[in-house]
Amino acid sequence: AAGLRSGALLAGAGGLLAIMSALGSTSFARASARAWGILTAAALVLAVVGWIVDTWCRIERR
Repeated sequence: AAGLRSGALLAGAGGLLAIMSALGSTSFARASARAWGILTAAALVLAVVGWIVDTWCRIERR
């Protein structure tokens, strides 16, 4: 559950920062937007992996 939540949080924050950086006109802003885009993609992968693991690891009550 931690990977799912942290991945979703980082994806939201990274996506927002990527959009904000892409609006800049300098080369640094464009490079920063690319870096934030990569972070957002990695965070989405983390969220998906967290969701998959969360569905696999169910503890049944006895």
